[in-house]
Amino acid sequence: MEIITGKAPIDHHHESQPYLVEWLKSMVATERSGDVLDPTLVELPCSIELKRILLIALRCVDVDEEHRPNMGDVIHMLQPRDLLLQLNR
Repeated sequence: MEIITGKAPIDHHHESQPYLVEWLKSMVATERSGDVLDPTLVELPCSIELKRILLIALRCVDVDEEHRPNMGDVIHMLQPRDLLLQLNR
């Protein structure tokens, strides 16, 4: 989340929502995923890929640890969809 947004996990200067996870949840919930990107990223993902990446990241910090994916699941979820389609042929 820090890499995608360019933000620290806790921002003491942003009093209304200092926690990155809570801010990101609210941005995704209000369909503002495109507004979370760090503008200094060299390559920007398309909106569909960005939302997919953000949802995976938010699953990793789920309050209920039983709902968090393990690293193998995360790696699988991050695989490009086109690559997975080619492997299934």
